[in-house]
Amino acid sequence: MFLAVFLSHIAQDLIVAPTSRPDDGIIHLSMVRAPVSRVRLLKLFDAMEDGTASDDPAVETVRVSAFRLEPLGQRQGALTVDGELVDYGPIQARVLPSLARVMSLDNS
Repeated sequence: MFLAVFLSHIAQDLIVAPTSRPDDGIIHLSMVRAPVSRVRLLKLFDAMEDGTASDDPAVETVRVSAFRLEPLGQRQGALTVDGELVDYGPIQARVLPSLARVMSLDNS
């Protein structure tokens, strides 16, 4: 499993990168390498509800400003970007600083 996130949450109740800030310029790559059971993956998704999945030793997290993912071999899975199915093949992303302005309420 490979998950790249720019913000702390991927949904209101799924916290993937609790230390992420909208202006930090960092993509958080979280990886779980095979072999891993479906039960273990379900427990990791459950831990995302409170932001503790990254504390699991099975999860490797790397902070980057760009990445390229190149699947090995023939099509053996699904690739999605922002929840949308994409063609199986290389995917790359990079942070584009100051490209947009984001305004939000400070709830501290």
